[in-house]
Amino acid sequence: MNKKYYETYFREEYTKQRKAQGEAELWLEFEDQDSFWLLVKREKDAKPIKIKLDLRIVPASEAKGQKVGEARTEPNHSPELAKPAGRLQLSANPYAMLTQMVGPEVLDTCAKYMALIICLSLCVAITPVVMGDIVSKMILSFFGIA
Repeated sequence: MNKKYYETYFREEYTKQRKAQGEAELWLEFEDQDSFWLLVKREKDAKPIKIKLDLRIVPASEAKGQKVGEARTEPNHSPELAKPAGRLQLSANPYAMLTQMVGPEVLDTCAKYMALIICLSLCVAITPVVMGDIVSKMILSFFGIA
């Protein structure tokens, strides 16, 4: 199914059938002449999902002349299937794993709170030294040594 076929025939006929059955309209968004995005809504899911489809009907003689592999195996053409993006990559580095598991906003918030905790810890650690210096200067000035 390509964009021209969808716009000239399929949309109108399919919409009539869906309305006759009491269902919602079909939502398609074409990316180019052959591939399109299909919006899928399920009753139990609040957020709809988008699926990219590329449907091509070719004569058997042409299909036999251009063999393609299953899924993403070679030969990978007509259309070329890209490797999936956004997969989790295991790492021994905890920061690398954290960046993959949470979004950038959460990561920024965690970094800000971590910096705040480090600053407060340093303040608490320095307090006895500063207080000791103040008290020792008071004692030395009381005896007139400083």
